[in-house]
Amino acid sequence: MSRVPCGTGYSFPSTHATDHFAIAIFLGLVFYKRYKWVLPLLICWAALISLAQVYVGVHFPVDITTGAIYGSLAGWLFAYGFKVASAKYFPQEQL
Repeated sequence: MSRVPCGTGYSFPSTHATDHFAIAIFLGLVFYKRYKWVLPLLICWAALISLAQVYVGVHFPVDITTGAIYGSLAGWLFAYGFKVASAKYFPQEQL
């Protein structure tokens, strides 16, 4: 039984987990050099959002686990691409 009526069916993986982990990993890796505390905080934030999906009954744990892995990979790839592009086009900037 779902605590919150949303969506039209089942989804795998959880897009909430995918989106929030992608944002958390991307921002955490981009700002990690200057602010070391931001990566653990963002990962906790993404994990809480993901676990809330299980709590309200719209996802199973395997849905959010797969979404977290997929989102983390996407966030890492985009952060890597961002750093490579930044170093190429803005070599004077320190990220």
